[in-house]
Amino acid sequence: MAYSLNKAQIIGVLGDKPKMSYTKNDNTPVANLSVGTSRMYKDKTTGEFKYTDETWHRVVAFGYLAEKADKLDKMSKVYVEGTILTRDWKNEETGKEGRVTEIRANELIALDKKMPDQTSDEKNSSNSETASKDDDSDDEFPF
Repeated sequence: MAYSLNKAQIIGVLGDKPKMSYTKNDNTPVANLSVGTSRMYKDKTTGEFKYTDETWHRVVAFGYLAEKADKLDKMSKVYVEGTILTRDWKNEETGKEGRVTEIRANELIALDKKMPDQTSDEKNSSNSETASKDDDSDDEFPF
């Protein structure tokens, strides 16, 4: 098979403020994010909405996206699109080795009503488009 697709799309909330660092070679900004997602369903007996399958995703962003991510706070709602990568690592000091799977972001969009990297004109047009979606979405994620 000559074709393949490696694409992840998630919408979730940040578990903490992104952790910023810079590459050794060219000082490129790098942001590490922990994004939580869950699945919502309606309980048949009570009619209440419940959450399940809480999952935390490791996301890494470089360059402009890292700088954009650094403006976000804990519990910010985000859309992340990127490639799923598994990489091996080794701690030079302890010699400990491991393997990590992460999403390497190629798109990062803040979904909160107040978006830190937009001008006031962009906020007004964005808020009018997403107002109906955001009005009742504060309870979408339990964490």
